[in-house]
Amino acid sequence: MPAAPAGYVWQPCVYQFDQTNVPALGSIALLKGQESSYIALPLDRDAPFVLLAARIADTGLNVRLTDPWGNDLMDDYVSPLLYAFDHLTVLEGPGLDVPLGAVFTVRLQGQ
Repeated sequence: MPAAPAGYVWQPCVYQFDQTNVPALGSIALLKGQESSYIALPLDRDAPFVLLAARIADTGLNVRLTDPWGNDLMDDYVSPLLYAFDHLTVLEGPGLDVPLGAVFTVRLQGQ
């Protein structure tokens, strides 16, 4: 990591999203090829955030992540096995710097 900007320190942070903090993730049943709507994944409002890596549990649904500006972080739906278990997928480049309270979104697709 490069040095933190003046007045800031890097503080490692892990966000975990599941049905306890995103209720929409708890009741999804999709047929093969069927897609969910966009599901909001809100971040805290107390500090900016830099996304460096992702891990996604294998739920039997393909995933497609979108940044807070609506840009897809994946070219298409992908199997969560690429991001699950001991795999931690590191983003290319310096990371994705997002503002306070940014909201990523995810869409799911039945396998």
